[in-house]
Amino acid sequence: MNPIAIRLLSQQLICPQFDTPQKVVSHFGAMQAQDYRMVRWAVMMRTRKPSSFAFKKAYDEGEIVRLHLLRGTWQLVSNEDYWWMLDLISPKATSVVKGWMKSNKISIDDSELNLIHEIFVQKTEEMQSVTSKDLNEALLEKGIIMDSHRLSYHIRFNELNGTFCSGNLLPTKATYSLTEKKVPRTARLERDEMLMLLARKYFQSHSPATFEDYVWWSGLSTSDCQRGIELLGSELRIEKWKDYRFYLHESCRTRGFRSGKTHLIAPFDEYLIGYKSRELVIHPHQMPSAYTNNGIFFPVIAHDGRICGNWNPWEKNLNISYFDSIEKDVEILLPRIPDEEDKENKNALVARGYYLAFQSVKDSILEILEGGEPGAVAKKDHQQWYLQMWSPFVGVGLLKASDLIGCRNNQVYIRGSLHTPLSPDNVRITMPVLFKLLANEPSAMVRAVLGHFFFGYIHPYMDGNGRMCRFLMNVMLASGGYDWVVIKTDKRAEYMAALETASTKGDILPFAKFVVSILKQNDFL
Repeated sequence: MNPIAIRLLSQQLICPQFDTPQKVVSHFGAMQAQDYRMVRWAVMMRTRKPSSFAFKKAYDEGEIVRLHLLRGTWQLVSNEDYWWMLDLISPKATSVVKGWMKSNKISIDDSELNLIHEIFVQKTEEMQSVTSKDLNEALLEKGIIMDSHRLSYHIRFNELNGTFCSGNLLPTKATYSLTEKKVPRTARLERDEMLMLLARKYFQSHSPATFEDYVWWSGLSTSDCQRGIELLGSELRIEKWKDYRFYLHESCRTRGFRSGKTHLIAPFDEYLIGYKSRELVIHPHQMPSAYTNNGIFFPVIAHDGRICGNWNPWEKNLNISYFDSIEKDVEILLPRIPDEEDKENKNALVARGYYLAFQSVKDSILEILEGGEPGAVAKKDHQQWYLQMWSPFVGVGLLKASDLIGCRNNQVYIRGSLHTPLSPDNVRITMPVLFKLLANEPSAMVRAVLGHFFFGYIHPYMDGNGRMCRFLMNVMLASGGYDWVVIKTDKRAEYMAALETASTKGDILPFAKFVVSILKQNDFL
């Protein structure tokens, strides 16, 4: 048995069987849909004739629906499976959401639930398809002020009680519509039938998979999972392979595998997230490059089913990088790996960009030394630093000037870090707060430490955030009369570890001590 080959076939990554997005989603039962943009890629790459138009049509017309379901997380389900899956999963998912609320010290009573529900329904009936911003504005019209965290729980409860499902597909924002107007109600099923159906859909799309994999994916109790498997009876067979005890569904294909195939796998894709144990397709020491301990899954490359590298769907050149153990001549039909000349040219552009940005930063420092308020100057000038940094890439046609205007519009992830930067919407909210903080802080040293840390924590740009952090830190240091600080290569590991501690544990002291140590080392203190 070649379990990886069978899994590629079951997952529809090799020789896909289905013509429409709805049929692909129905095959899986539920597909992880954490990343609003990339779930489209996950579905389309499994369709015989991938079409973004077909996906949008299916989404807008309610043939496929996005909601919080399994494990309380975002999923895609087909309209045919929506109601019975909601009936089966919502009690457990609701319990999970309430557990999160308790840990965040948030309490919502029935009277509040009913009131907000009525406002949500009224607003959605008026607009047909709404965003969370629309719902928040409806609350404000009623004199109700609610932070985004509490609002998200109300939305989830309305998803799990069948009021809300996904609305029209927008480029970057989730939308909601009234389910009764979009997804026809199907006949209720007995619990045993639902347990059997869920188990069938999992193993036909994820074979070979273990019992533990199924428990993880479904979020149901072990007894419910065992019952579903029992009800399938002879549809499943067990095969032992090495240390695994795999279940295989009778429908899964064992022939049709073609070697030499490379896939660009979306973040949060079922190929990885659909299993508790992932050692079959990725070596343990490479796992941090594929996903974090707190459940963030990165875009990865699979060659013959083995995870072998990363790619960036938010960059025009995809920024492909392979793990050290993979040969560099792996064939891929997308941008080639840069040769040495390419690397030299890119490095030259980066160096030129840094020099130009440095000159712009010097102008900002001069303005501060002449009496300008540091926070206000940084707020006014930081975009110019960024534009100068990337201007050489614009000059040779690798970037458009329009690409550099404003903050990012997409989610970014930091490889090797457990910290997930803020969403694009929250970036726009927090950046003005950061510069206000700098304007109100009297200590230049504190401005330097907090400015660097919070800028990196927010991560307002798609790339170059680290350089921007250090520019901002040095501007704040200069405002207090300190010399320019360079973090040398031999200090990089300590530097990154201190930032990671601050970002993931809320402890900024190691980073503050690091900055002080660099200043002392250079006799600046």
